[in-house]
Amino acid sequence: MSNALVKAFRNLVSGEDDELTTAYAYFHKTVEQEGGAVRNITMAGVEQLKVKVMDIHSDIRHGLVNMDINNENTRALINSTGRIDDYMKRQEAIVERENLLDAISTLRFHDKQRDVYEKHHHGTGQWLLSDDRFQNWLKGDKNTTLWCPGIRTSLVCMKIRSWLDDSFANRTASRRWQNCYNGFWRSIVVNHIGEETCGTSSALAYVYCDYKDMKSQSAVGLLSSVIRQLAEQLNPLPAEVKVFRDNDLEKRRNPTEDERISLLKSICSHFHAVYICVDALDVCPEPDRNKLLSMLQKVAPFIRLYITSLPHIDLQAGLIKTARLDILAKASDIEAFLDSEITKSKRLSMFTAKDIELKEEIIRTVSEKAAGMFLLAYLQIGRLSRQISSKAVRKNINALPEGVYATYEDVIRRIEEQPEEGGETAKKALSLHILTAS
Repeated sequence: MSNALVKAFRNLVSGEDDELTTAYAYFHKTVEQEGGAVRNITMAGVEQLKVKVMDIHSDIRHGLVNMDINNENTRALINSTGRIDDYMKRQEAIVERENLLDAISTLRFHDKQRDVYEKHHHGTGQWLLSDDRFQNWLKGDKNTTLWCPGIRTSLVCMKIRSWLDDSFANRTASRRWQNCYNGFWRSIVVNHIGEETCGTSSALAYVYCDYKDMKSQSAVGLLSSVIRQLAEQLNPLPAEVKVFRDNDLEKRRNPTEDERISLLKSICSHFHAVYICVDALDVCPEPDRNKLLSMLQKVAPFIRLYITSLPHIDLQAGLIKTARLDILAKASDIEAFLDSEITKSKRLSMFTAKDIELKEEIIRTVSEKAAGMFLLAYLQIGRLSRQISSKAVRKNINALPEGVYATYEDVIRRIEEQPEEGGETAKKALSLHILTAS
């Protein structure tokens, strides 16, 4: 038994046992086949896994890109939100600033200044700006007051006032002539000061007394407008402006005169120089006029005050350090006005283009007969512009009336010679012009 077993092992080792050899070979082959299948399955699995890994990597990359985009969008959204927040804060600040200014005053004169200045004739009024008294007030070392009473066409005004009462029975129109004078001077001065102070640490405020607007006749209203205009030129607004508003809200009453003056002094302290222009002071009722002058006198050391009015109001007696400079149209002003009117007139411009001496004759004669009054110059150049030939112009130049009354009577006579409807229209047109230009 043992020998047979040994023999069998020997045969197995030596390979002499055919059955066993065959079985072994089959087993080995089967193992190899199975190994190949396993490898193939493994390789296929690896490839599939590789594809999945690549897909995962691609998804991750896309996810990272989207995340970057989202982060960028988030940052942009945050920046936009910040800008919106800044914008809202700026808008709130603007609204709060306007509320604070409105608490001081809502009376403004900027539009009126622009309208009046646009109507002035270029080159006029330079004598006023170059006058030593004006220059000393504008640029001198001390704060002073300059009073410029207008030498008006008062005789014409009184005559037309009577005529208006008789012709129109119009008390409102009649009231206008009490302040009949050329308003261009104040606009020239205000514009000049504005140019001089632009970009500097100086400030300008101006008010126009208007018979049609009760607010512009009130001493408190005018002073409050001055305070507002000066405060507008400060950014940010000084803290005392908010205190002024909050005190009024807390006390539930209008500010006192002393509180307004105190605020004005405080605001003035923020500027190197403060220029305040008051136009047509005579329009204010006497109580308001005196009150305004009294309040301005209290801040006189802090301001340079420029006032225009009719000459019957003596400001030199009520205001200290007051210089007087009478306003009267110079020959150069009248000549510049006439030159402009000739250019604008289709007929006169045509006639004078052919006859240069005619233009010189018109300007010289009308200037002499106007006697320093724009109103007369306007009426006389208007008469010449209606002539149909240069010969007729020359004839009328020689026939132009002399003086205020003669000119007035000539105009009225020619108006009343027109048909009734046309005459009334002409009277109203004449009234309107004198209101705005005389």
